[in-house]
Amino acid sequence: MGKFLRVLVILLLLLSIGALWVGCLLFQKRELLKGRTQKLENYIVYLGKTIEEKPAELKEKPEYPSRDVSPLNPEILENPDRSPFWTSTGMNSS
Repeated sequence: MGKFLRVLVILLLLLSIGALWVGCLLFQKRELLKGRTQKLENYIVYLGKTIEEKPAELKEKPEYPSRDVSPLNPEILENPDRSPFWTSTGMNSS
C-alpha cells in the first residue's frame, strides 16, 4: 500500500507541475489578448473623436409617431386612439 501511495503522490506532483506550467502559458496569452483589446478600444475612441469634432446639427426637427393606445381588437381601426406623450413634451408639432 505504501508503494502505491508513493507512486500516486509522485503522479499527483507531476500533474500539478504540468497544470502550473499550462496556467502560466494561458496567462501570457490572456495578457496578450487583453493588450490587443485595450489598444483597439483606445483607437476606436480616437477615431470617434477625429470623425466628429463637433456634434451633428439637425436641419429639421424629427417627428416621432404617437403610440396607439386603443384596446386590442382583431379588426383594423381606421382612427386608433393615440397617446399625447410627444405633443405634451413639445417634440412634435402635430
